[in-house]
Amino acid sequence: MNAANHGTDTLQAGQQAPEFELPDSTGARQRLSELAAAGPLVVLFYRGHW
Repeated sequence: MNAANHGTDTLQAGQQAPEFELPDSTGARQRLSELAAAGPLVVLFYRGHW
């Protein structure tokens, strides 16, 4: 992403997140839709070292 399009793909409050799959802390793949089916969830992205 460059400065020209920064923020153009930002979700607004109440907007549904797109489907994605990422590894969890143990390396197991987790899909957003599967986690959300079990109930409310919070998604946290940790960038690591700045």
